[in-house]
Amino acid sequence: MSVIIRFRKLKDGSKRPFLDIYHQGNRSKERIDLVIFHGDSLRKEKMKMIEKVKSIRELEILNDQYDFD
Repeated sequence: MSVIIRFRKLKDGSKRPFLDIYHQGNRSKERIDLVIFHGDSLRKEKMKMIEKVKSIRELEILNDQYDFD
Protein backbone atom coordinates (compact mmCIF):
# COMPACT_ATOMS: atom_id res chain seq x y z
CA MET A 1 0.00 0.00 0.00
CA SER A 2 1.37 3.36 -0.91
CA VAL A 3 0.00 6.84 -1.29
CA ILE A 4 2.27 9.26 -3.13
CA ILE A 5 1.73 12.96 -3.77
CA ARG A 6 2.37 13.86 -7.40
CA PHE A 7 1.93 17.09 -9.31
CA ARG A 8 0.54 17.79 -12.74
CA LYS A 9 1.93 20.89 -14.43
CA LEU A 10 -0.72 23.15 -15.94
CA LYS A 11 -0.40 25.36 -19.02
CA ASP A 12 0.11 28.56 -17.01
CA GLY A 13 3.05 27.03 -15.07
CA SER A 14 1.11 26.30 -11.91
CA LYS A 15 0.87 22.81 -10.40
CA ARG A 16 -2.15 20.73 -9.41
CA PRO A 17 -1.55 17.97 -6.84
CA PHE A 18 -3.07 14.52 -6.93
CA LEU A 19 -2.66 11.32 -4.94
CA ASP A 20 -1.25 8.27 -6.68
CA ILE A 21 -2.70 5.36 -4.68
CA TYR A 22 -1.45 1.78 -5.06
CA HIS A 23 -3.41 -0.74 -2.99
CA GLN A 24 -3.87 -4.49 -3.41
CA GLY A 25 -2.47 -4.52 -6.94
CA ASN A 26 -4.70 -1.66 -8.13
CA ARG A 27 -3.54 1.85 -8.97
CA SER A 28 -5.85 4.85 -8.80
CA LYS A 29 -5.53 8.61 -8.85
CA GLU A 30 -7.38 11.01 -6.59
CA ARG A 31 -7.48 14.69 -7.46
CA ILE A 32 -6.94 17.35 -4.82
CA ASP A 33 -8.69 20.66 -5.51
CA LEU A 34 -5.75 22.97 -4.86
CA VAL A 35 -3.54 24.85 -7.27
CA ILE A 36 -0.03 25.95 -6.41
CA PHE A 37 1.01 28.98 -8.42
CA HIS A 38 4.59 29.95 -9.21
CA GLY A 39 5.80 32.25 -6.43
CA ASP A 40 2.76 31.48 -4.27
CA SER A 41 3.06 33.05 -0.80
CA LEU A 42 0.81 30.35 0.69
CA ARG A 43 2.87 27.45 -0.70
CA LYS A 44 3.88 26.06 2.72
CA GLU A 45 0.32 26.12 4.03
CA LYS A 46 -0.99 24.43 0.88
CA MET A 47 1.68 21.72 1.14
CA LYS A 48 0.65 21.07 4.76
CA MET A 49 -2.97 20.71 3.64
CA ILE A 50 -1.93 18.29 0.89
CA GLU A 51 0.08 16.22 3.40
CA LYS A 52 -2.94 16.15 5.70
CA VAL A 53 -5.18 14.86 2.89
CA LYS A 54 -2.57 12.19 2.12
CA SER A 55 -2.43 11.11 5.77
CA ILE A 56 -6.22 10.91 6.04
CA ARG A 57 -6.39 8.81 2.87
CA GLU A 58 -3.69 6.44 4.18
CA LEU A 59 -5.61 6.01 7.44
CA GLU A 60 -8.84 5.30 5.56
CA ILE A 61 -7.12 2.58 3.53
CA LEU A 62 -5.50 1.02 6.59
CA ASN A 63 -8.78 1.08 8.53
CA ASP A 64 -10.55 -0.71 5.68
CA GLN A 65 -7.72 -3.19 5.32
CA TYR A 66 -7.58 -4.19 9.00
CA ASP A 67 -11.28 -3.64 9.83
CA PHE A 68 -10.74 -0.89 12.39
CA ASP A 69 -13.59 1.44 13.30
